[in-house]
Amino acid sequence: MCSSRQRYQILMMPFSKRRRNTEASARFRAKKKEREQALEQRASAFHKNATLPFTILMTFSEELETQVAQLTADKASLENQNKLLKEIVLGGGTLQGQENLQAVMAAIGAKRKRE
Repeated sequence: MCSSRQRYQILMMPFSKRRRNTEASARFRAKKKEREQALEQRASAFHKNATLPFTILMTFSEELETQVAQLTADKASLENQNKLLKEIVLGGGTLQGQENLQAVMAAIGAKRKRE
């Protein structure tokens, strides 16, 4: 037959199983909470770091826009100079052409001094 200890264990078996299940459930909830906190920390760190590159990109974009505007102005100036030089060379060196040449040469000299 069964001893009193064995009977006690048989009677307490459902309670023991319930207790183990409750403990396992509590462990699961604790681990889940830790995972969620870690995920929130990673998301927060990513958000903080993501704004920095955006700021850098915006600054870089503004610098590029400034450079594009400067290069466009330089292109227009060079096209004017080229047009005047062609006019002087093909126009036979008229007095007006020589004055334009002097203006172009002065502009080129001023540009070289800036650089």
